[in-house]
Amino acid sequence: MRIKFPPFLKKNPFELFERVEKPVFAIIIIATLLVKAWLFGNSTGEGFNLTVALGGLFFHELLIGVTFMLMGGQRLSQLARYMILYLAFMPNLKYMYLTRILDFKILFEIREDLTNGKTKNAVAFWYPELTKYLVLIIPFIIVLIMAVKTEYDNIGEIKLFRFKYMVWVVLAAVIGVLILPFGNFANIGHFIITFIMISGIWKLWDAIRKRKSLEPMPVVAWAEILLFLAMFLKGLVESFS
Repeated sequence: MRIKFPPFLKKNPFELFERVEKPVFAIIIIATLLVKAWLFGNSTGEGFNLTVALGGLFFHELLIGVTFMLMGGQRLSQLARYMILYLAFMPNLKYMYLTRILDFKILFEIREDLTNGKTKNAVAFWYPELTKYLVLIIPFIIVLIMAVKTEYDNIGEIKLFRFKYMVWVVLAAVIGVLILPFGNFANIGHFIITFIMISGIWKLWDAIRKRKSLEPMPVVAWAEILLFLAMFLKGLVESFS
């Protein structure tokens, strides 16, 4: 049975919005940076601090910009999708926390529950922290499966592609294990792990977009727009809630 799509789904949205797409992408990028800077400026414990906010803005710009270029990003649309993932899933670094962990004795202080024999209590705190990654691990696995499906003549490229990402997966797993004994490492550890995962998701998603789809192209494009719009709204709502 042939599926009949609504008329608007037969038109490529990227062609419909071609004139306004660049301003929209720019708004997404700027809005994400400003939201992250605002949240960092409000994490001092003493209200909003403009100097701290500007420092947070520079940090996020540097982190995202360098990583984006190292992963081969070139287009504004690619950066906009990366920023949406960043806003939707990245945890917020707190200025108060960063000032505390400058003391390595505090950062690598063993959880009290582990030292007094109450290991179950430590695991009880550790387990919820790891379950946060399910919102990233599940789509990451789906994207990975989709990305590795290709023609047989590219099998060598696939192996190299998987190996490079396995290194980052192992690094994320090691950091996740370190969170168990070192409770004060949880915030920065969660930030690093999530950043590795969203960077991988973005890269794999970008690779998938270059491949041919069995579904009509306009339908795929509309689905992608709605997905990233939902993630962008998710990030905004959670930032101000």
